[in-house]
Amino acid sequence: MQPKEIVLVAVGALLLTNVSIIGTLFATGYFSDETQAEEVVEEEIVEAPLPPAEPPKPQLHSMSQAWYLCEDRVNASNSAKRFSYSFDSVASRYNEDSQTYQIFIETQTASRAEAPMETSEVTCEVSTVDMSISSYAAKKK
Repeated sequence: MQPKEIVLVAVGALLLTNVSIIGTLFATGYFSDETQAEEVVEEEIVEAPLPPAEPPKPQLHSMSQAWYLCEDRVNASNSAKRFSYSFDSVASRYNEDSQTYQIFIETQTASRAEAPMETSEVTCEVSTVDMSISSYAAKKK
C-alpha cells in the first residue's frame, strides 16, 4: 500500500469509530432531554434522615469476658485435680435471642496410677443481663 492509501484507511477507521460511539450515545438516550430532566429531578430529591437507631442490647463487652468467667468456674470445680483445658473458639458464640454467650471448653485431667486420664466437655452459658453464669454443665467423653 502506498502512504496515501494508508492515511485514507486510518482516517476512515477513525471516522467510523467516532460515528459508532456517537450513535451508541444517541441510542441509549444520553443526548435526549428526558434523561437530563430525570437527572435534575434526582439531584433535587432530598434524602430523608434515617430513623433513630435502637439502643444497643445489654451485653458483655466481648466474648473474652464471658470466657474469663467460665475459666474461673472450671478452675474452681477442678481445683483438686491436675488438668489442662482449651477454649473452643469455633463452637463458642453469642445468642441474641436469649442474650447469652455459649462458651465451650474441653478439659483433660492428668493421668495417674490410681486414676486414668479423663476428657470432658464443659458447656458454660453467661447471661449478658447480669454478667453471671446461667448454666454450667460438664460431660465426660
